[in-house]
Amino acid sequence: MELAADQYKRAEKEAEEKYLHARTMADKAEKRATELELRARIAESEIARIRSASSEELVKQKEKSKNLDGRITQLVAEQEHLRSRATESQAQVESLRDLEAENQATIAALEASKAEAERDVAQQNA
Repeated sequence: MELAADQYKRAEKEAEEKYLHARTMADKAEKRATELELRARIAESEIARIRSASSEELVKQKEKSKNLDGRITQLVAEQEHLRSRATESQAQVESLRDLEAENQATIAALEASKAEAERDVAQQNA
């Protein structure tokens, strides 16, 4: 009878140790699952934050691109205007050169006439 009681106590003690071990392992697994769940929530939150930031950055980049397109259009218009003015200025320069050539020809003709008039006066005085 004592042997059976000792065996029963030993079996009961082993069962309790196994239960405590199993309970400890279950607690550790539950703690680990909670940690993993928390990490997953943090990761999801971070992904949402990154997506939101990416969306905001995309909107900013689109706005910046739109502004740059407007600036490029403005600069192209200014460039065309300056080219037009340069063409006009070149035409004015050519016109002034033509006038200068005409003036030089007129001056040469007047100097020739003056020299002829001076010769005529010199001949008349002689």
